[in-house]
Amino acid sequence: AVLEGPSGRFVYIVSEGKAAVRPVTPLDWSGNTMVVDGLAAGDQVITDGVLKIGPGAPVSVTPPADAAAKPGV
Repeated sequence: AVLEGPSGRFVYIVSEGKAAVRPVTPLDWSGNTMVVDGLAAGDQVITDGVLKIGPGAPVSVTPPADAAAKPGV
């Protein structure tokens, strides 16, 4: 989900139903997991289709496939 742009690294987050850019600073990573600074509790990071969207693109949040299969989640 971390992308590189002219102004540095960033992620897309969901803001009012649209994609928004959030600059981030990588702190540590291992394999496919990266710890970054710049996100706040509750930020919804867009992880799928990030190469097909841009700032202001309408987005919808869907639960992960495994969560949808579990009752009570």
